[in-house]
Amino acid sequence: MGIVHFLNVNEGDCISPDTSYNGETTIYVQKGASTEYIYWATMPPEIPKNCVIVKAELSIYNKTLTSSGSTAYVSAHEVTETWFDIDSGDVSASITWNNKPSWSSTVIDYVKISSSTVNMPVYLNITSIAKKWHAGSSDNNGIMLKALDASGNASAFRVGFNSVNSTGVRPTLTVNYRNTIGIE
Repeated sequence: MGIVHFLNVNEGDCISPDTSYNGETTIYVQKGASTEYIYWATMPPEIPKNCVIVKAELSIYNKTLTSSGSTAYVSAHEVTETWFDIDSGDVSASITWNNKPSWSSTVIDYVKISSSTVNMPVYLNITSIAKKWHAGSSDNNGIMLKALDASGNASAFRVGFNSVNSTGVRPTLTVNYRNTIGIE
């Protein structure tokens, strides 16, 4: 299962909400004067239907943290609207702040970002949504990362992650599964 797209949409300062940030080497989640989300998509897994997904984990390399506090929380959400061609992996249109796909308000997982996680990978457990994709009970429209509105979260922050276009450590998805043939 390869990562297809990992890109930003940026509210910016309302001057350029129609700008697409596809192709950047560093992508951001931001809360404060500006808001930035990350959209991530992958091709469907080639896991036999008689198998059960045990764990699915997205690893993203935390490159930077600029914060008004000591910590920032980033949450993962299911994207509920198609924005890329699942068969070819092509983005159907450039995503901008003004045409970004809708997403579920339900948090799949979240990660705490602090000075101790900079220059290290951080992990998001997306098992619940990967199971739904595998079972066919939910369309694979990807994952969206945003600032988690939680107590203790910095009032303003910007977290940078390596994208698939980076020459450094790229995002990866690891899926563990088990064959269920013979288990009755």
